[in-house]
Amino acid sequence: MSSKTVAGGRWLVAGLLVLALSGCKFDDGVLRRAAADYLPLRTGSEWRYDVGGTISLVQVRGDSIAYNSPATVVLRDYAEEYWLRSSGDVRKFVSRLVNRNGTDYPLEQRYRRFYVLPFVLGNAWSEDIQDTLDILGETIIYRHRIEGKVTGVSEIAVTAGSFSECYEVDLNELIAVNDSVASTSTKEWFAPGVGLVKRSRDATEEQLTEYHIP
Repeated sequence: MSSKTVAGGRWLVAGLLVLALSGCKFDDGVLRRAAADYLPLRTGSEWRYDVGGTISLVQVRGDSIAYNSPATVVLRDYAEEYWLRSSGDVRKFVSRLVNRNGTDYPLEQRYRRFYVLPFVLGNAWSEDIQDTLDILGETIIYRHRIEGKVTGVSEIAVTAGSFSECYEVDLNELIAVNDSVASTSTKEWFAPGVGLVKRSRDATEEQLTEYHIP
């Protein structure tokens, strides 16, 4: 098992402050955006997205203990997800199973890093987990790699409105079970104080239509 983080967290904020105070040429918008909340997980928050003509509802239910960790419970179309947020990253609980002889066996059940905070243009991170498991005498080699990078800052217009200083984030995932390999590439746009406003994955696009942040 290996884990790698290229950049992010409190050290990045401290470095930005040092640069700003040193008198170097610096975009003060970076500091303003670093102080903004691009991933609000406050209880009672709610977002509605148009996903190919179907409305998807995301709600923050509140804090709880999930899989031995204090987590925030998020309902995505009424199905529970579990998120952990720290000053340096945001993790989501991943449960991946394989069925053998009618029984599900876990390949992965842990919190995984999906985002490094604060978002800063060019910031990149990765986490690569590999395990070898024995299930009913069968050797299974499992791998799940998550890579992210902040690729731009732009204004995004969706049904819910126009949002400035949106960070564009590219997420790439690779999942391999023995010789079976699947990969997905996702581009997401996050607005300050609002969160995800747009997502593009394969031929599917999600756009924010309504939201409420307490």
